[in-house]
Amino acid sequence: MKTLRVLVFLLAGLCLLNPGSALAKAETFHDSGRIPVDEILWNECTGEDVHLTGVMLWTNHGVVTSSGMLQWGFQTRYQGVSGLGLTSGTKYQATGGGEQGYGTAVADPDRPYHYAAGRMFTIHLVAQGSASDLLIRAHGHLTVTPDFRWLAWIDRYELVCR
Repeated sequence: MKTLRVLVFLLAGLCLLNPGSALAKAETFHDSGRIPVDEILWNECTGEDVHLTGVMLWTNHGVVTSSGMLQWGFQTRYQGVSGLGLTSGTKYQATGGGEQGYGTAVADPDRPYHYAAGRMFTIHLVAQGSASDLLIRAHGHLTVTPDFRWLAWIDRYELVCR
């Protein structure tokens, strides 16, 4: 869950872009880094918590257009992430990552608010030995109208034990 908190913190920082200068011309941004992974993931297939450690690589990029739109994308990928089942002692190798993106109007009283966002992520825990592998896939999309109605909402979640 620490990783999720770091991602939310990064997203919040992006929302603080200076809208005054952004409206004057298109501005682009790009950044990347590494986040240590040290978290517990519930493995539905084996009925135990798995302690994951390693590194998550992240990149973000976006543009604030001259018309005041913010378009942003964020990608994450596990690198060298392994896990240990806290009940069984089973060793796991974890792969996966995700993509998120959104578009919204930068704060401006002359433009109506709107928001569209999407996300996809996959996590695959491969177990050593005869324990079941876990595959999680999630996909979501949200569109909010200027009068704050949810126009579209897709939230698919798939869990597969192999």
